[in-house]
Amino acid sequence: MSQKWKFILTFGLGWGVFTFLGTSALHVWVDHRTVTPTDGFVGLVSWSLVGLVFGTAAWKRKLKNTRQR
Repeated sequence: MSQKWKFILTFGLGWGVFTFLGTSALHVWVDHRTVTPTDGFVGLVSWSLVGLVFGTAAWKRKLKNTRQR
């Protein structure tokens, strides 16, 4: 696996899963709602996709910053 994909998967998916867990915890502890399996699946898939986009943008920014030095 290339360095690019390692970065995108670890940074992007890590951010997406962390955000999913945080928003789910807020729904449970603050709003006192239950998270159904459907809500969990949709949330996990959507936050993972957003995480991949975030990881790709972070990789492009990292490349831009290293080329300017």
